[in-house]
Amino acid sequence: MNFLRKNRIWLFAILLIGVVFSSVNYLKPKYSFNWDSHNKLVQSYSLLQNKFQSEELFYPGKDFDPDYKYFPVQDNVFLKLDQRHLSAFPVFFAAISSLWLWALGFSALPYLSAIGLLLSLLLLYKKWKFSELSLAIAGLGTFAWILSVEYSEHSFFMLSALLSLTFALRGKNSLVKFILSGIFCGISVWFRHEGLVYCASLAFWILFSGNRKGSFKESISEFLFFCLGAAISVGVFFLFNFIDYGHFLGPRFLINESGLNVSYTTRLEWAKTLLFFGTLKLGYFGYMPASLLLFPILLAGWKKLSPKNRILLGSTLSYIFLVLLIIPNDGFNNWGPRFFGPAVFPFAILFSKYYYFLKKRRKFKFLRILFLTCILFSFLCGLIGLKYVKEGRKQQEANNLALHSTNSEIWIFSDDSLAYIAGSDYFNKIIFRVYLAEDLPKFLSDLSKFYPGKKVALIQANDEIFGEKVKSTIKENSKFAYGIGKMIWEKESFESAVRSNLDNREELAKASLKFSIGNLKLR
Repeated sequence: MNFLRKNRIWLFAILLIGVVFSSVNYLKPKYSFNWDSHNKLVQSYSLLQNKFQSEELFYPGKDFDPDYKYFPVQDNVFLKLDQRHLSAFPVFFAAISSLWLWALGFSALPYLSAIGLLLSLLLLYKKWKFSELSLAIAGLGTFAWILSVEYSEHSFFMLSALLSLTFALRGKNSLVKFILSGIFCGISVWFRHEGLVYCASLAFWILFSGNRKGSFKESISEFLFFCLGAAISVGVFFLFNFIDYGHFLGPRFLINESGLNVSYTTRLEWAKTLLFFGTLKLGYFGYMPASLLLFPILLAGWKKLSPKNRILLGSTLSYIFLVLLIIPNDGFNNWGPRFFGPAVFPFAILFSKYYYFLKKRRKFKFLRILFLTCILFSFLCGLIGLKYVKEGRKQQEANNLALHSTNSEIWIFSDDSLAYIAGSDYFNKIIFRVYLAEDLPKFLSDLSKFYPGKKVALIQANDEIFGEKVKSTIKENSKFAYGIGKMIWEKESFESAVRSNLDNREELAKASLKFSIGNLKLR
């Protein structure tokens, strides 16, 4: 018993690390590279291949298609800049993860994201004096969990924002610490553009929340030194982007610029989804209903809050609502609102403080139970999210195994969404995406001259497995019908192209895919 008491935190740490790493393992890391995670993997791999001398994206079909006309990546994550072919994502995370990739391989990359979460929890324990319960809530009772078990920059984005808060609000006040706080807040911008909004929010509340002595003059000094630190790291980001891409905000802005000019009603719909819920999406308050209880209570007692707690609360709420003005979409199908990363751990900090305040007052027992019920709901959301992602991984695995069963050297997909099924096989196969069936005759004819006799597989969605529900949705929802339609080539043009350009033709239907397999004719 004494052993358990003395080593409680170490045993808890082992348990928490085990849960986080087990979550990654449960989601089948080998089959985790799809959509954004695949795009980021290609970016990291490309840096390694280019020995960090160029950001040119690796394309296995480049010898045949040097203009990237059939490059199997979505247009909104891929930028042609002069003669360069670049990823839309900031290169900083790719540079970090490429070293991890070099050392440990593809399947280890999701564990890097998990380590970002664990470093944040370590910081909360060491500098914010979090108890075991508070650490469990921060790690598993928020959407930091689900955002940190897939290969992405989110956990490091949250970590840099937390480091900024830690330098500003923990320990003895010093102006040097505010410079460091600003630097780390600026570094968050290197991961995601939303960091700019967080820098502005934090700077505002450092200035107007006062300090321990209540001296506005001292607040101005802290504000100026914070801004100096932020100007250093954000300035480096801007300068790099301007030199490298010709725009101080970089490729992500150049690609998303059109998405910023949406109608007022569209942005309101996005706000509803990101704050509360949407189809297969949970927003900030929807995922963490405890915040919907906590924030109004703290706002009602604003005058009683310490200046540091005002900074925490004010900057978090400002960020949550201001970031809605710059988002380019509603997060698509993310389980957990990815744009709100910097607002996760401030909630956990404020919750921890208020919960232990309530614990000392027995008459608030019902409120404590209500809060813990909300946290339990968030934990269950995490479990549901893991299950939801796992189902996608199972489908990815089945489709990937079906791809391998074709024993073909060249994979040709009808749409980007299908091409992502290739996962890490993207790097050891020749892969193309051809949108239109009418483009196939010339494409296959040219390909047969370049790769005569090579075995190819043409891959499209298998519409024969669509159930009545899917067919009904296709009829009723034009947007859904368009998305499905892109995955299936027009039959007559497709058949003509295949007959004219393939020998030894086979037809195969496996998982959710339909394959036409054969050897390119010798010309």
